[in-house]
Amino acid sequence: MKIFISWSGHESKRAAKIVKSWLKETVFVDEDIEPFMSEHDIPAGADWHSTIKQQLTDCKCAIICLTPMNITAPWINFEGGAISITKDKLAIPLLIDIDRTRVNGPFQHLQSISVQNCDEVEKLILDLKQQGGFRTPSERHLPELMPTFFKKLTTDLDTALVTVRENYDNTGFVIYPEQVTSVKKGKIFIGAPMASLQNKDEYTRMRENVLKIRDSILANTGASEVYCPCERIKSRGQFDDARRAIHEDFQILKESEHYVFLYPEKTASSVLLEMGYAIALSKKTTIFTRRRTELPFMLRKADESIEKLRIVQYQSIDKLLARIKSEGKSFHA
Repeated sequence: MKIFISWSGHESKRAAKIVKSWLKETVFVDEDIEPFMSEHDIPAGADWHSTIKQQLTDCKCAIICLTPMNITAPWINFEGGAISITKDKLAIPLLIDIDRTRVNGPFQHLQSISVQNCDEVEKLILDLKQQGGFRTPSERHLPELMPTFFKKLTTDLDTALVTVRENYDNTGFVIYPEQVTSVKKGKIFIGAPMASLQNKDEYTRMRENVLKIRDSILANTGASEVYCPCERIKSRGQFDDARRAIHEDFQILKESEHYVFLYPEKTASSVLLEMGYAIALSKKTTIFTRRRTELPFMLRKADESIEKLRIVQYQSIDKLLARIKSEGKSFHA
């Protein structure tokens, strides 16, 4: 029987490893059981999304390892929801150091098992035994074996969680600036390397191009507002000091819905910091560049992995403006 073990986060990952080993090497030693855990069982180079989907399709049941740190994690909720809506599959939320009252989302309608309760762990074993049609452990011997089974599971889990918590701080961090908690619909922030430009002509040309992009976005995409810092900074000598710039611009960055960056060529610029900030916020982000090789190494193919990131190569500003116009509202959608 194939069993899909779902996890998300450091605590849940360690717990999933222990549950996998416990099922195969302690409880169902003599049975045909195949616990699947994504970290070790996906071959290098494989399409992980297709592999996960296939494993969810093939398994007869899923054990979802829930901890205080992943109870709201999108991925574990996706996997749990996917398995729970299939009629012939068994989905079991396994509560690890978490109270049942905190269980919600797709899991609140499922019969959960607390690893701190020996009777519930016994029910887990019996449910898996029935689902797999296993002969062992027999109902007659299970009560005798349960103290050993239960102690092995809880001791290994407790040891693992102590180790994880010694090495990781779950701080519940927030992204600066903390006081900005809402996003203005339709607002776009445009960034470009400005202060790093070496002379007046370069600055003037870059500013003109940024303002053309601003005007095209406003005219064609349905954006409600477009902010670009260089609009009010007409020359290189008018830049704010660094403290004021990061205080003001990062507030606007965080409240914007879509980030657009013009990065024609490789340069050491604060706009790279803004790009990283945009990606960290999981905002829709568009980077215009003449060549991908001009971007920092990790960014060159980042749009293949980061869903909301788009990298667009362009030959000239006129062609770039024409593209924005042709995309229309889909540019910002």
